[in-house]
Amino acid sequence: MPGGLDPRPGGAPDSLPGALSRDGDPQCRGGVERDGNHARDSASPWAYEIAWLAIERFIPCVVARGLLTIVLERSAPEVLWILPGLWQILYSLGLFASCRLLP
Repeated sequence: MPGGLDPRPGGAPDSLPGALSRDGDPQCRGGVERDGNHARDSASPWAYEIAWLAIERFIPCVVARGLLTIVLERSAPEVLWILPGLWQILYSLGLFASCRLLP
């Protein structure tokens, strides 16, 4: 297979996630086979609430990105080239705001 992902006899791919899943760590659950339903699979009854708190802390940066785009598009279309950098800054602020609640 391309990219060095040929399966080994043990069934693990020849890549970093495959190498990490062979060490017997139960949290890894096979590396790339993780389904993303961590909040539902968790034993903690608060996992769902914590996930929503993280999303609520991230939402203001998404709203700010949208409003910033609309304002710049209507008032100063000549500086729209700066939007990707501003989006990255706002995304990182939202990520840092919710990072304490992320797994």
